[in-house]
This record gives sequence, C-alpha cells and structure tokens, in this order.
Amino acid sequence: MMLADPNSSVNRFGCGNKETLSKPDTREVLLHFHKKWYSSNIMSVAFCSKSPIADLEKWAQEKFSPVVNNNVVIPDYGPLPYNATNS
Repeated sequence: MMLADPNSSVNRFGCGNKETLSKPDTREVLLHFHKKWYSSNIMSVAFCSKSPIADLEKWAQEKFSPVVNNNVVIPDYGPLPYNATNS
C-alpha cells in the first residue's frame, strides 16, 4: 500500500505473519470483525467467465443470497486512498 495516500487508513500494513496470527485472541477478534462487517449491503462481486450469463446468475444466487444484510453503515475513513498525484 505504499502508493496509498499517507493520510488514508488504507496506508498501513494489512496482513499478518506467524507471530502476529499466533496471539491468543486472534480468532475472537476475527470473529468479531466478521460479525460486525460481513453484510450483503456493503459487498460487491464481479464475475469473469466464458460461461453463459444465465449460469453466472444462477451461481451468484446460490453462493451469495445466503449472505445476511446487517444494514452496516460504512464509516467515513477520511481521504480517498489514491488520487491523481500518487497513483
């Protein structure tokens, strides 16, 4: 994320390693994150396939319709992560 605006919340280290993922409460923190933010109203999906559109629609319905809408409101995270001067 070195290209992200330094004032954006995207400009930070975003993954873990064996040491950071071995902390005792990692699972609980991830479950809390999932419960709070995993909501259909803030998700998008894109398909790229040679399959017919009817098949893609069917697969999308099968796989994604079970995702619950928790009416999550996305907070304002400040400036956009990328702009014309740093992209």
